[in-house]
Formats: sequence, structure tokens, C-alpha cells
Amino acid sequence: MFSRTRALRAVVVLAAALTVLSGCVRSGEPAPHRLDLATLDVGAHSVDPLLPPRTSTDKYGRVLESVRMGEAVLDPAEVDPALTKGDANRTTPLPTPLKAAGILAEPVRAVLESHRMLAGFAVGGSDVDFGNQRPAIGTARLLTVVLLRFPDELAAQLTARQMNATDAAVSPDNVPVRIAEYPAAFLHWRPTVPTMAATIAHGPFVVNVLVGHTAPDQAVLTGLVRKAFDVQLPRLRAFQATAPDRFDDLPLDREGMLSRLLPYGAGHWSYPTVFTSDVDQNAGWSSTIRVSGIVFGPRATRLLKHHGFKEPIELVAMNGHNLLERFPDAVRARRVFTEEMRAQNPATAIATPAGVPDVYCENGITTQPENPFQVRCHVLYGRYTAAVVGLNPKDAHQRIAAQYALLVHGE
Repeated sequence: MFSRTRALRAVVVLAAALTVLSGCVRSGEPAPHRLDLATLDVGAHSVDPLLPPRTSTDKYGRVLESVRMGEAVLDPAEVDPALTKGDANRTTPLPTPLKAAGILAEPVRAVLESHRMLAGFAVGGSDVDFGNQRPAIGTARLLTVVLLRFPDELAAQLTARQMNATDAAVSPDNVPVRIAEYPAAFLHWRPTVPTMAATIAHGPFVVNVLVGHTAPDQAVLTGLVRKAFDVQLPRLRAFQATAPDRFDDLPLDREGMLSRLLPYGAGHWSYPTVFTSDVDQNAGWSSTIRVSGIVFGPRATRLLKHHGFKEPIELVAMNGHNLLERFPDAVRARRVFTEEMRAQNPATAIATPAGVPDVYCENGITTQPENPFQVRCHVLYGRYTAAVVGLNPKDAHQRIAAQYALLVHGE
């Protein structure tokens, strides 16, 4: 993921009867500015929205159901008000045991596979913004909650017990802990380490909680686990799960968001995908998980604290390193854009593409060898804001021009 992707400016007209190229606008109804799209330099990029494939598969359906579970997960700040810093690498769908092992201990993967895990979602929070760095244990308050779904209650119960036993066996220093209010929960910790892991089955779901603090205080850590269960379990009861045999019926493009976002590969639909790296033997905060071809709902979007949304936002589509945001209206989209454009570092600002209204670009967005993109441009059209990356200024300019045209054509 990328650090807070800034929203883009769109021309929003609130005058009483302003005439634009597309026609007249009634008083009080904001409308985006139009221009002759043929004048834009879009390179080889298409400016026509792609239609989503008519059929999906169980593989993609598991990702989409995992994304849906993001609307049922707790907000870490509900457990500890200090946990307002999101961890983009740990707020993610977990559609398979392999992806879940990116956050849980690697040996747990076999347990999830044996009990036929169906879908999952994780959320992470901290009181310190670590950016792209791995959290240092003992220097911050940390919380990760993982929701996992199984075919039935028995599979969930067996998984919870075996997950705890497998994870605890990774270190001989782990000792069991109990919480009176949740006798069915399994907990363990190392008395000299300020972290604790807990697992509980709830219907066909398993809830795994990993907490960290600044000192190895058992009372504090168990208190955080207890509060996490208090908040999370009622949310799961309200979640309407999709039947496994209907996973492939879930729509690949929620409300046309991905159709409006520049494809990662020209002319190729971006299927829902989750990428994992740094799978560890121990459960912890070192893994990195990224997504593509995914549309997050409003709750999951707000849980991605690295986005820092200060206005209500309805949906966010992610496509590789490109992103599209949809706000309730153009006024709020412009408000976010204006604030973020003003917050841009002048030292990184570069020229913008000719002819594209309400756009800004920044250079030097990454120093990671595995990520060759160096320029990110932001644009806004109506209630949509988008951010697109490029290898160099010309590449980014052509991509953001094509993105603007896609938004116009997507109406």
C-alpha cells in the first residue's frame, strides 16, 4: 500500500446557473468541469471503461467474501482509544490459509488448511505511526484482530484450540492464560515479552487477537484481549455471510468502481488478488500484505487509517498502486482534495500534465528497489478522486490524463 493517498481536486461549481460543455446545471447542484478529451496526451492507455467479466470463480469469490468481512471487523480504537494509527499492511482481506499465515504464525497454516478455512479479514492498529517500518515490540501499543471463517461451528472450535496450541508451541517460554468472562478462549504469552495472543471460536468464525504494550503486564494485556472480544463478537453476530456455494456469484466490480480505475495492465481486468510477503514462524507484526482488484466498503475504508479520511467516504477501489475514492458528493471530495493538496511537500511537487484540470503530482514517492514507480499524480472529477503512479513524469502524466478521461466516460 502507499502512505495516505491524497484526494484530487475536481472543478465543483455551486453557482446558480453555470453553463458547462455538457449543458446547464441547476442551482445548488455541483458538477465537474468538462473539456475536450481528444486534447489530452494519454499515451497508449485506453480511456474507455472496461466491462467486468461476466463470470467469476470460487478463488476470486473467497477474496470478495473476505473483503465483505471487513465490514464486520472492529475498529482498534474501540478497544483502546489510543490505537488511532492504522497499519496498512495488516488491514486486509485474508482469503486463504497462506495469506492468513502472513499475519499468524506460519505453523498455523496447516491447521487452517485441515479445517477448510473459507475466508478472513485482519485489522491492525497502534498508537504510533510506524509508516512503512515494522513496529518495534515494546515501543508502542499494538492490536491486530484476525477474523477467520470455517464451514461450521465444529471446524471453528477445533481450529481455535489447535491454533493456540500450535502457536504456543513455537516458543517453550509461552505459558497459558485464562479469562473468566470467556472460558472458551485460549490465550498464551511469554512473561518477559509485552505481547499476548488469544483465540476464540464464535459460531463458524474464529477470532484471533494479538496485543502488544510497552511493558509485559499480564493484567493490561488480558484487559485488551477481553475488550477486543467484547467489541468483536457482537459484530460477527450481525454479519450476513455468503453461502460458500454462492461465492462465485459475488460481483467482481462493486458499483463500477474498478471500471473507473485505470487498469494495472492495459486492457486487462484486475481480478481480486492478495499478495503476501515475510511469512514468519512467530505471530507478530513483520508481515506485508497488499491487495489489487478490490473495492472496500465504507467501514473497511475508514479502518485503513493510513488513508486518514476526515470526510465520509463510500468506497475505495485498489488496483496495484493505483487508487480510486468515492465520496458522498463533489463538495466533500473537493474539501478533502483542497486540504491534501495544500499539505503537499513543496520539495516533491512537480509539473502537472497539460489540459487536465484539478491535478497535482509528486516525485520521489518510494525508495524501495522492488517498487520502480517514482511519480504519483492525483486528480478529482465530481465525487471521485484518484491517484495513479508512473515510472517517470511523462508516464505518470499520461496515466493520470487517461484516468481523468476514464472518470468522464464512466458517468
